Amino acid sequence: MKRLLVMTLLAGLTVSSAFARTTMITGRANEFGYCSYNQGRFCIDRIADRAERAAERDADWRCRSSGGKSSLSPFCSSSCNPSFLPPGNQSTPVRCNASCTVQCETPN
Repeated sequence: MKRLLVMTLLAGLTVSSAFARTTMITGRANEFGYCSYNQGRFCIDRIADRAERAAERDADWRCRSSGGKSSLSPFCSSSCNPSFLPPGNQSTPVRCNASCTVQCETPN
C-alpha cells in the first residue's frame, strides 16, 4: 500500500510539472492621437492606456505563440511625448510608447 501511494505521488509530480518552465515575456506597442489643452491630462492618459493594453495583448500573444500561457498580472510602463499640453485650443499630436512584461509558463 505504501508503495502504491509513493507511485501515485510521483505520477502526480510528473503531471504537475508539465508547465514547469517559467520565463518573462515583454510586449511592446505605441499609440498616437491628438489632444488639446482644454482636454487636459485625461486625453494623454487615454492614449497611454490604449498603448498599455496593446502591449499587454502583444506580450500575451508572444507567450501563447510559444505554446505557453501567461499568468499573474502584467507589469506595464508607458511614456508619452509630449507629456504635457501647451495652452490653447490647438490640437497637439501625442505618441505614447508602452511595454508590458508577463510571466509565461511553457511546457518542458
